[in-house]
Amino acid sequence: MRECNFTSKTVWVGKLDENKIVCSIEGQVVGAWAQYHILCDDGSTSLLAGYDANGDGWNIGDAGSLAYQSVLEYDWSVPSGWSWYSSGDNEEIEISPNWGTYPSLGDIVQIGVRVRNNCGWTDWVHNNWQVISCDGMFFSLAITPNPATGETTLSIESESEEKTIDEAVEWDLEIYNQSQLLMDKNTNLRGQSTKIQTAGWKEGVYMVRVKYKDEILTAKLVVEQ
Repeated sequence: MRECNFTSKTVWVGKLDENKIVCSIEGQVVGAWAQYHILCDDGSTSLLAGYDANGDGWNIGDAGSLAYQSVLEYDWSVPSGWSWYSSGDNEEIEISPNWGTYPSLGDIVQIGVRVRNNCGWTDWVHNNWQVISCDGMFFSLAITPNPATGETTLSIESESEEKTIDEAVEWDLEIYNQSQLLMDKNTNLRGQSTKIQTAGWKEGVYMVRVKYKDEILTAKLVVEQ
């Protein structure tokens, strides 16, 4: 009797799952950073969509992913006063407000995206995107000490003589580990700085994200024991 060995193969049947569509600015469509939804107020912003088959944010753009290969085309829905253009399958687009319809800083606009495979289009997935200034970043983050061995101080620094730190303004802080898991979150912070406790954290590089006024500020925090 002859023995036969078979190799398993995954076969996708039906439309894709719209709940696994993620989109963000270019270069940020992974894990928790798929929530990085900001647009320029008077210029173009590169938007990128992906199909996250495993729900872990790591196989987007992976040419070996069956689910990724099954996406034939992306489609976008933008609000009145905005336009977008792309080429190919519309996976990446440039979006900008039309001339004369520039939005106000802090405005929230809703953008939708859907994907198509051989079985048809998914339902729309909508995300809220915030409008920020595109004239340049006026603020940055400073972390001291960095590397941290138990406690460190995060400070918001001004990059412009015309812009000063307003200690009455509330701001939000999020810190993610290398697996894109949220390690710390604080909202409604005031003042220029705050303490970060890293005792018990694994050694490695962490991503710090701060929303201050109309800017999204990021920095890397290195933790050592």
